[in-house]
Amino acid sequence: MNHPSHEKPPKAQAVRKHFREWIANQTNHQVPEDCLETILVQSSRYTGRRFSIAGFSLMWRIDQSQIQLFGIDGDLLFCQAVEDFCKPPQNSPQGPAKPPQTIA
Repeated sequence: MNHPSHEKPPKAQAVRKHFREWIANQTNHQVPEDCLETILVQSSRYTGRRFSIAGFSLMWRIDQSQIQLFGIDGDLLFCQAVEDFCKPPQNSPQGPAKPPQTIA
C-alpha cells in the first residue's frame, strides 16, 4: 500500500463511519445501526472488507487502497481512494469528503 509515512491508513471503524455519513447525506434519513460486514479473502490472503447498510454496499480493497460504492440497485456509483473518502471536507472539521462525480 502506498501511504505517506506521516499518515496512517484508515481503519475499518473510520470507513464504516464515513460510509454511514455518506448514506445519511444521500437519503436524508436516519441510517440504521446495523451494518453487515464481510471480510474479503483471495487465495488465502486478506484483501479487504465489504460493508452493507440500507441497501448500499461499499467494497474496500486494502491491496488497492480504494473503495467502490454501489447503489441500492447494485450499480457502481463511484470509486475513490480510501484516504480521500475518509478525509473531512476542506471547510469542515468533520464529515466525509464529497465523492467524485457519479459514474453514469
